[in-house]
Amino acid sequence: MDTKRKRVPFELWNIWKIESWLIEQAQNGRILEKLSSFRATFRLAEPQNLEYRMIVMPEKDTTPTNTQELEQAGWDYVTSHQYYHIFCSQQADATTEIEKDLMKQAQSFSGILLDLRKRLLFNVLMIVAFIGLVIALFMDVEAISEWLNVLCQA
Repeated sequence: MDTKRKRVPFELWNIWKIESWLIEQAQNGRILEKLSSFRATFRLAEPQNLEYRMIVMPEKDTTPTNTQELEQAGWDYVTSHQYYHIFCSQQADATTEIEKDLMKQAQSFSGILLDLRKRLLFNVLMIVAFIGLVIALFMDVEAISEWLNVLCQA
């Protein structure tokens, strides 16, 4: 069984571009086997018309709760990487109620980004506060107040 590794041309958060890219790869005879942040491993086969969908879960390494429903609707589980779970289908028209659920779950990625931004902001503020305390401990308080007065007057 021949395999080919390719660099993933988009960030994983760009779900629709990744899905389109995977569909294009299948049409060129490369069927996804494994995905990481930077590389995808494909099995070389005959060109196929496959639909790919990525489900984003709000917690790392958790599996989608509706996996059995997806499989009953014709979606096959392919692989997972951290927050992302990829399914494929040979159905020409993959628009179903489950498809709508997939889109809602994919939108939960914005919640993940918001959480990461909040954590980053908190950490930056803590570092700035820590640096301020260290400076205050090693500097004369009067010198700091004079320095602040000079800045305020400028």
